[in-house]
Amino acid sequence: MVRQDKQKYIKDLAQRPFFQVFDSQDIKQIKDQSILRNYNKNQVVSYEGDHKHYYYFVLQGLIKLERTTYNGNYSYVDFVIENRFVAYGDLFNNDYYSYNIIAETPTRLLMIPTDLFESIISQNSDLLIEFYRSLSDDLFFQEKRIQLAAVSSAKERVELMLALWMLDLGTRQGEAVLIPYPLTIIQLSEVAGTSRETAGKVVKELTQNKRLEYSRKEIKILDTDYFNHLLEG
Repeated sequence: MVRQDKQKYIKDLAQRPFFQVFDSQDIKQIKDQSILRNYNKNQVVSYEGDHKHYYYFVLQGLIKLERTTYNGNYSYVDFVIENRFVAYGDLFNNDYYSYNIIAETPTRLLMIPTDLFESIISQNSDLLIEFYRSLSDDLFFQEKRIQLAAVSSAKERVELMLALWMLDLGTRQGEAVLIPYPLTIIQLSEVAGTSRETAGKVVKELTQNKRLEYSRKEIKILDTDYFNHLLEG
């Protein structure tokens, strides 16, 4: 865990889409009072149940959120990409983190003190509206995750999860959508609730049908209409 020169890495903070709704005084307070840290791949940022001293903003990399059951089995996995906030559901919610927060790749985080951030948000109606919109988008995604759990076909669950990744983690690249993160077949099988073998077979079929390209470094969705249609169901 390494502290860096904040001025070097967050001088353009106001230009990042998330912070464009903050005024200059708010940005100054965040820059002055926040901490910037680097995390290695698989390094734990905080554990579920830890006191919520900070909110996190992903400057670079990929964060994994895990929520565990009482017996220690993982019951929920999600990802947060660059230029996103971790996590909307915890805002004003409680004093403790609802997830294990883990660096899925080498990651750089801006750690914003909880009291400061909640004070800024609560005193600005425009920010509250913007966060409500973001939370609505997050709820739409979670609704689709719930629908996925009710799908009996493992093949359909894998395809729907890929569609959700396209929606949540992807960046438009011409006619395709690029998911520029090293998400594995094992991770896909876990979030889709099936075996690695089944997830691998589905990905192989989708690749053969030219619907996507899947590598260790990224996923490229070629047939976006196909996956968008799954989300409409």
